[in-house]
Amino acid sequence: MREFFLTRLNLTPKFFAYLTLIGGVPLIVASMLSLDTVSETLVHKALVKEFELLASRREQVDLILKQVEFLAESLSGIEEISESVTANQTSVTTYQRLVTEEKIGRVLNSYLNIEGLISIQVVYASGSHYQVGDTLDFDSGDFKPQLFSEAQKKESYLYWPGILANTNVRSDQKYVLPAVKPLYKMNPRTLERKVVGGLIINYSPESLSNYLNNKTTSGSSGRGIFLIDQHNRFVVHPDVTKIGDFIDADLATRLADDDAQYQAGGDGDRVYITQISATQQGWKLISMVPEQKLLMGVGRVEEQLIAIFVLVLILVIWIAFHLSRSVALPIRRVTEAFKKLKKDPRQPDSQRTSRQRLEVEGSGEVADLTEGFNLFLDEFDARQRAQRGLWEAATVFDVTTEAIMITDVDGIITMVNPAFESMTGYNLSEVIGKPFSILRSDRHSAAFYDSIWRSLKETGQWEGEIYNRRKNGEVFPEWQIITAVFDDDNNVTEYIGLFSDISNQKNQEQAIWRQANYDALTELANRNLLKDSMDQEMAHASRKGLKLAMLTVDLDRFKTVNDTLGHDVGDQLLVEVARRIQMTVRKQDMVARLGGDEFTIVLNEINDEELLPSIAGKVLDVLRQPFFLNSHQINISGSMGLTVFPDDGNSFLVLLKNADIAMYKAKQAGKDCFQFYSNEMQADALYRVQMEQELRAAIKKDNFVLLYQPVVRASDGRIVGAETLIRWLDPDCGLVNPDEFIAIAEDSGLIVEIGQWVIEQAIDQLKKWQQEGYCQLTLAVNISGMQFRHPGFPLWLERVLAQAEVDCANLVFEITESVMMENSDAIKDCIAKTKAVGVGFALDDFGTGYSSLGYLREFPVDIVKIDRSFVRDCPEDKNACRLVEAIVHMAHSLDLRVTAEGVETEQQQDFLTGLGCDYLQGFYISHPLPVCRFNERIGKDRAPVLKIPV
Repeated sequence: MREFFLTRLNLTPKFFAYLTLIGGVPLIVASMLSLDTVSETLVHKALVKEFELLASRREQVDLILKQVEFLAESLSGIEEISESVTANQTSVTTYQRLVTEEKIGRVLNSYLNIEGLISIQVVYASGSHYQVGDTLDFDSGDFKPQLFSEAQKKESYLYWPGILANTNVRSDQKYVLPAVKPLYKMNPRTLERKVVGGLIINYSPESLSNYLNNKTTSGSSGRGIFLIDQHNRFVVHPDVTKIGDFIDADLATRLADDDAQYQAGGDGDRVYITQISATQQGWKLISMVPEQKLLMGVGRVEEQLIAIFVLVLILVIWIAFHLSRSVALPIRRVTEAFKKLKKDPRQPDSQRTSRQRLEVEGSGEVADLTEGFNLFLDEFDARQRAQRGLWEAATVFDVTTEAIMITDVDGIITMVNPAFESMTGYNLSEVIGKPFSILRSDRHSAAFYDSIWRSLKETGQWEGEIYNRRKNGEVFPEWQIITAVFDDDNNVTEYIGLFSDISNQKNQEQAIWRQANYDALTELANRNLLKDSMDQEMAHASRKGLKLAMLTVDLDRFKTVNDTLGHDVGDQLLVEVARRIQMTVRKQDMVARLGGDEFTIVLNEINDEELLPSIAGKVLDVLRQPFFLNSHQINISGSMGLTVFPDDGNSFLVLLKNADIAMYKAKQAGKDCFQFYSNEMQADALYRVQMEQELRAAIKKDNFVLLYQPVVRASDGRIVGAETLIRWLDPDCGLVNPDEFIAIAEDSGLIVEIGQWVIEQAIDQLKKWQQEGYCQLTLAVNISGMQFRHPGFPLWLERVLAQAEVDCANLVFEITESVMMENSDAIKDCIAKTKAVGVGFALDDFGTGYSSLGYLREFPVDIVKIDRSFVRDCPEDKNACRLVEAIVHMAHSLDLRVTAEGVETEQQQDFLTGLGCDYLQGFYISHPLPVCRFNERIGKDRAPVLKIPV
């Protein structure tokens, strides 16, 4: 059978059989594997969709519980609640109870959108004191002692004990979700706080269950969503009658092990479990999907695959048939042409190709082709082959671009090609009979040439880079291959050398190396060359027992030069800075530019570290000297960080990182100075990195709140507005003041996102005040310079104000002198566009900058805020009094209003009022207040107030 298939069967059916087999077998295997792949894909996609559904439901659960937490925070701020709990129960009058319940109801009006709210209780340690809503009783007798125990552990958090049963038969609520906020009493002598009561907000689990399971998307399992508390009891269940039941032990074990499969019921049907942590209370959201439901479409896919398999197999057979015919017919025509060649001896020999003779086997097209091929070989003549070879060799010798030189065994040149003449400048007549050493340059030693001859004797070949000399004396690099030619007795008869000019290649390599290791602008070493040099110098210093120092210099106010005078002047400044630094240090020291306006200096072989401050001072001194570029006098300075090898590190990256840390410390210290690296700086840098990560998480979780500090009119003490003050609500530390995180937010760029959140919240609150009748209240918001440098800020602000439909004349942005000192076109344009929208501007911390008077005339400022550092010493310090008086008179002369910050005593208030100061702000007036407390303050002052003129 095998002999028949290989020798007797013609090419067409043979080729057809091969193609059909090759195309059909993989198709069958692919069809068998596709079902498993489809099943796995369906299960994977369904589980991914279930996880996405749970993630969306988790956001809703978190939102509902967050609203309950905000409600508890607002209620706990009502003074009467705290006073009534800390007082004796018998001393609370009926009127006080009614006032407290009325205030609770007023707060509840702001949270009417919390569906499922059952009741609010205020309790003593011994029992209930106030009750608003449905009356509840819990089946756990030790619930209240547990409440105070947990409250002492978690002072600043709500305590969620999980789902509890309500045993009050008169109530419609079978189960309830309580949230507990502890209330404290302060011991005036010891200043210790003690939990004396609690605020309990009761929420309906049935409402949460209906909300989650009535909104299940069509892509879910159809079994609904389950919410389980920390005690493994159902908080949410599609069947509301099972709310409060414990989950079975097998399911609890699966959830604890994060198992994705679960055997449910006696019928053996597998269920896929998807779970996700729902809240910070330790609750879980889960969904369970039957495997049968996930694989509903597999049978239909199997039928489709079989149909596709049949169609593709038919297509493969058809293609194989036609392809075999298309291949076999040309081969037959070639066979016939070979037979014709046998009968026509006039066929030119140049059209024939030399091949090895083949043995003829069997019959058919293959046999005919083999016979014709062998007849073709009979026509070849050995002499014709030799002549063709010589002709081809001569052609290659003349037209090749590589230089060829042939010498005898003694190195005497016997032949060269035209490329040799063009490359070396020597004519054939000038080198024939001359030794090949005529090309030798003085770049190589005698040992180098000895190695060439040794390689030729041992291996018969040498290859490598060599420098030769042209006729005009120019030395050039070339890549040369020398091969020895042997006779039949294995004796060397001649040498053939092939070489090519690699001058361009060497020049390009040099250019690429310089581009990769030097800064194109300043021609200083870049990071790559600095690292290589540092590695060598550190190794040398280690061997010699020496030290070396790395100094990182960052230019101060360089960005201002770029923004005001253009990048061309900025580039010239960088070149001049590089020149001055190089002139200041020693020749053996290295100066590098790592990018931007940052330079690095490496001082080698340091014997006395006490000289480093002197060297650093010299570098900073030359940077302080004025630069005169394009008729501009430019004054800058530098901030420098110093680190020493091996004291501060033993690798390039560690030293560079430590130098940068020290440099940033110098900037924080006021710039134009230097700082040595210390371990404390590393800890501070790590703290800032950790703080930045926590700040990013806080932005995502919306863990910020706004406080409002009243601003009053000095003449009559009436509230005319407020300043918004942001606080970070950290889960571990509580409220964090902005002094601890604003600088980090500005360095990392997060201040833009935080600032937008503050503006949106402030505008929303301003709108609420205007809707409640307080149309003249003005709200001030602190703005960072980074926000003004953002090109899209004016358009974003205009869009937010338009959507809120708020009177923007009541909105004031507070900016510092440092923002205006940048004096860039971008800052000016942004302030002008913002002013055109209708927003006012106040100059904050007035007097702490450098050019206050000039900027008051140039920028559209409406209000001047006297910094608290000036107000603090009034009226005792006469110099401070004169300075404050001068600021007030100067501002009024420019038709500006004045607000004094930091008013903390009655004497300061009287003094500032007597000077004619327009507005006052400080702790004596009021501490920053939550919005509910601020609303109480303005509620006591319902008469019309004047807005701050802008």
